[in-house]
Amino acid sequence: MERRRAEEGDPNQWKGMRRGWCVGSPQFKQALLERLHGNLGPDHAGRIRQEASQARAEAIIAAELRKLGREEAGLRQGAKVDAGKLALAARLRRETTLTIQQIADRLHMGSRKSVSPKLQAWKRSNE
Repeated sequence: MERRRAEEGDPNQWKGMRRGWCVGSPQFKQALLERLHGNLGPDHAGRIRQEASQARAEAIIAAELRKLGREEAGLRQGAKVDAGKLALAARLRRETTLTIQQIADRLHMGSRKSVSPKLQAWKRSNE
């Protein structure tokens, strides 16, 4: 049977099936990741956990930007540690498993070493 499978088709057509956990469009994968939030069990792999956390973070960022009336470009152009970015970073830290470095990179806040003490100070004064 294995020999027949190898003879019948292009071996590259099954490559995605062997390497990935999701077969479908990027939109389908995004919808699955959003549904996984809060439903991950001990049997889920680390890669799926990381992707689900990243998808949750993107949803939080989009919601906060809409609420503040800002656009994605505003993250790059604004000050590295303005109050809005710090509030968003605190929420991401509280609700996701993203590292401070990942949050700093995504929100264009500078380095982890500069963001961490400012985030701690913001948390002490606002939470």
